[in-house]
Amino acid sequence: MNEATPRYDVADREALVAAVKAHAAGFYRNHWGAADDWASLPIMGRAKLADTPLSARRYKGGKTLLKIVQRGAGAFFSEWALEDMWHERYGIPSSRPMVYFADPHETLEKAHWCYQRGMLRLVGEANAEVSLFTAGRFRIDSLICDSVTLPVMLPHFESMQEPLESISIVGDSFDPQVLASYASYAKRIRLVLSLPETGAFAEAPLCEDPLFAPYPDCLIEDVEGDLILTKLRLLVTPIIRYDTGVRFTLRAA
Repeated sequence: MNEATPRYDVADREALVAAVKAHAAGFYRNHWGAADDWASLPIMGRAKLADTPLSARRYKGGKTLLKIVQRGAGAFFSEWALEDMWHERYGIPSSRPMVYFADPHETLEKAHWCYQRGMLRLVGEANAEVSLFTAGRFRIDSLICDSVTLPVMLPHFESMQEPLESISIVGDSFDPQVLASYASYAKRIRLVLSLPETGAFAEAPLCEDPLFAPYPDCLIEDVEGDLILTKLRLLVTPIIRYDTGVRFTLRAA
């Protein structure tokens, strides 16, 4: 996977670290120990989140959405402040979007993101036949999904008179050759790099060799080919030097 060379303000990075160090929660202070500069801050990953109660890694309150992340490191809670969720870039504004993920927690979260942005959305069901039927009746004009549910929608795509305005495929890995077969079903297809616990951090248009552009509030580091992510906003559980599990190559934009 290819990423464009990221651009960010070092002051934002330093401000985030200072805020986390000064907070009453000791999750990151304990994890960092005596490290005193950015490059020496230990990398953090899913296993650490799974081993730590949410209450010990909560850095802000207010109205939040709570979900369960079920991955190889074990299930753990992920909590998002609604104000932070609004800043995510899961889809493109449209009139009648459909949100459809294999994981119902992800479906409900992205559906709420649509609600925050004033979009009347359709939520995909576990029953594929129901999802296909309601997509036709609702006359969806865009789709926010993952690589698992995208093929399920093929009968609906083939029945459409006009292509969708957009399809946003959200996940941590993509096969452009396989996805190319869907190119005619939407005017625009976006590949959105995202993890359930981090939110979205880069995107690329569907093409033969996608070049992912990091979002402005995301710092991407290349550590021996591993994509290490920092979100420069203070989240409920901050994402600082987080091992995404994504293998990639940095390229000049």
